[in-house]
Amino acid sequence: MAWPVYSERFFKRQDTVGFTHYQVPTGRTAIIRNVVACNVSAASRALQVTLAGASLVYLPNLAASATVSLDLYQVAYADDTISVYTSDTGLAVCMSGYLLTGTKATTKPGPDGELELPRVDPFAEQPEAA
Repeated sequence: MAWPVYSERFFKRQDTVGFTHYQVPTGRTAIIRNVVACNVSAASRALQVTLAGASLVYLPNLAASATVSLDLYQVAYADDTISVYTSDTGLAVCMSGYLLTGTKATTKPGPDGELELPRVDPFAEQPEAA
């Protein structure tokens, strides 16, 4: 079964100080594709992006009038929280990616870290060995 993919903007914020949170909807898996931050202020600002409590990006001194675009390709499972922290006003942040639907796309690894292996169609044409 193919999983429908939907482009999604997870965040669009400016002049917000502190944390903003996005919770991945139940039954979905999010792929964080891109984060763009633009510091429109006259002083440096700090930016942090976390996924399920783990820091993905930390820029402690984003220069005044600077813009960064970060390609991430990070997976967030259903009910995981994606957070963006900005230290002061004047920092605009947009985060976008994809939302996948379907039971396989939203299954987290079990407590032992194992995932179910994908099934191979025995009747599918196989590539020839080199």
